[in-house]
Amino acid sequence: MKIRPHGPGQWRLWWELGRDPVTGQRRQETKVVAAKTRKEAERIWREHQAELDKGQGRDPTRRTVADLMERWYTFRTTSGRPLRPNTARLYRMYLDRYITPALGALELRRLTAGEIQAAVDQWAHRPKANGRGVVTPRTVALAYTILHAALRQAVRWGWIATNPAEAVTLPSGPPRLAQWWDVETARRFVAATADHPLWGAWTLAILTGLRQGELLGLRWADVDRTRGVLWVRQVRLHTARAEFGPPKTARSVRAVALDPTTEAVLDRIAAQQAAARQRAGAEWVESGLVITTRLGTPVAPRNLARVFDRLQTQLGVPRIRWHDLRHTHGTLLRALGVDWRVIADRLGHTAVSFTAQTYLHADLTAQRAAAATLGQALGFGGDTTGDTAASAVSPDTPNAL
Repeated sequence: MKIRPHGPGQWRLWWELGRDPVTGQRRQETKVVAAKTRKEAERIWREHQAELDKGQGRDPTRRTVADLMERWYTFRTTSGRPLRPNTARLYRMYLDRYITPALGALELRRLTAGEIQAAVDQWAHRPKANGRGVVTPRTVALAYTILHAALRQAVRWGWIATNPAEAVTLPSGPPRLAQWWDVETARRFVAATADHPLWGAWTLAILTGLRQGELLGLRWADVDRTRGVLWVRQVRLHTARAEFGPPKTARSVRAVALDPTTEAVLDRIAAQQAAARQRAGAEWVESGLVITTRLGTPVAPRNLARVFDRLQTQLGVPRIRWHDLRHTHGTLLRALGVDWRVIADRLGHTAVSFTAQTYLHADLTAQRAAAATLGQALGFGGDTTGDTAASAVSPDTPNAL
């Protein structure tokens, strides 16, 4: 829903009409209406949108996939529980980059599973934007998921009888393996960056497994020393402006138990913040956040990731993404023998099976120990010329192999 003030008692309204099936150009309808309040203007917008949904002024049998995608996008971003800004931008990008160019001009009621399959196969061989290889199966799957959701909504609206995306097969590919640091690398990095203003960010990420948004949204009010936990209740959204909101899922709202080391880190962060507050003086902005800039303002996610990347290069440690600090937390816990259920609770995973699958590599230490035990028992790499070997089946024995 796009509405802007247009002078006293007036509002300009826009409606998305989908893309032109021939030119592919975006189509909009706009007009200025008289309304005393924004609420009244929104009512006018909804009434006209309802008319568009019924197909007034155009043949409903000629609706295109582009028409559906624009209507669905407006519906998802304005009705019910609105999408997060990042999710809305992601949907917009996938509509413009994948779905509409491949299928937008096709008539919705004539859309077939074969046409969708051809589009999916085309996406699977499409070069990445940076020119390095082709897009990943995950990218293809997300484009398909968005299209499938829009078609499912079209069935609910009565625009089509069935969802043709149901019969489509997605390409498969090797799973993306998480990267992580071992204990020594993590310890080295934390120690070498101890004087950096953002030291507390990556140190807490390793110790708690918080996602970047959870960490940057953490407030001092969420640190409960009495119970020995920190509460994940707010996240920093990945937007240009400093915006905050609730965690994405109910499971993500959780308590993460504190240990003496993490409490000591929090004390050091508080001391660093107090010193920064004193240096900044009147320029200090009291945000109540645990991780802040030198002036107390929220830290931008991209800036934090850039600093982290630069420090890795300077220190010569194995390069990992910021999110891999979360993988490091889960991996190290599992390597130390911590139960999957406990790890899932700390990370905010709904299913223990997902945690186990994600951090399956964490059992490599146990695998090596088991393999070493078997190898020692079998002794294939040792001396096999003694009495034991002599009593074994010889090459000349029938059916030896």
